[in-house]
Amino acid sequence: MILIDVVIPVMAIFVIGFVVQKIFDFDIRSISTLSLYVLTPFLVFETFSTNELSWEYVHIVLFCICFCLILLSLSFLYGKIRKTNKTVTTAFMLAATFMNAGNYGAPLIYFALGERAFSYAIIVMVVQSILMNSIGLFLAANGSSMRAEEDFSPWKKMATMPVLYALILGISFQIFHLRVPGFLEQPVAMLSDACIPLIMLALGMQLAKIQFKSVNWYELSVITLARMVISPLVAVVVLSFVTLDPLLEKVFIIVASMPTAANITLLAIQFKTEPDFVSAVTFMTTLLSMVTIPIVLVFLGV
Repeated sequence: MILIDVVIPVMAIFVIGFVVQKIFDFDIRSISTLSLYVLTPFLVFETFSTNELSWEYVHIVLFCICFCLILLSLSFLYGKIRKTNKTVTTAFMLAATFMNAGNYGAPLIYFALGERAFSYAIIVMVVQSILMNSIGLFLAANGSSMRAEEDFSPWKKMATMPVLYALILGISFQIFHLRVPGFLEQPVAMLSDACIPLIMLALGMQLAKIQFKSVNWYELSVITLARMVISPLVAVVVLSFVTLDPLLEKVFIIVASMPTAANITLLAIQFKTEPDFVSAVTFMTTLLSMVTIPIVLVFLGV
């Protein structure tokens, strides 16, 4: 049931994007720009302005940050061992660290564990969004092959990304109990809702342009293994040092088992940080998740 209700619909959107790109050959970078600079900020604002912030979720924030730093360190170390250049090492870090906690993880958790677990998953998704649009954004810009261009600065790029300002604005609305004017509520909601489908379509379109012969299959296999196997094992190890609500622990492990986030593919496209490799990892991990996720759910006794 979970495969039918969650995994297959996600794969279907990838396939649609793939087929559309094969037929029409769209400019994918323009579409990724639309997603990153227009739709994603509305999604972030909508999420933070409507989901109540609570001190109860501080440990979620701490876990996500700790988990992110561990995976970044492991993938960075792997890049150093392999003696890859900065752009390739950055691609390793992006693909291995940032998982699809939102448009894949959250709905899967809802179907697998219920409404209370879903509320936890939403907070995890929000924190992951912050990490992807701050640490992930900086890494993608800093490791970009565009750095050779005159006056290119990752800090300047971060400062021009509206998603960070949308985050601040959304939190401000929450803290000061502000409301979006009635005549703007529907447009904001519509643009927010349009973000995830377009991101998924853009991923499918990027997959249509991948030249798998140009992808290092050994590196692809290692990073895929890291995302789908090592990542949930790291989560289990980290959770062994703390005592949390058993339901929340299950949420963490399931999220840690998610494939590479589609948003990371957009960042790789936008900043030319090995987009074919990152897209290939996203594709392979998403495909492999159809096998690994049921195994994880059985392990958790779901």
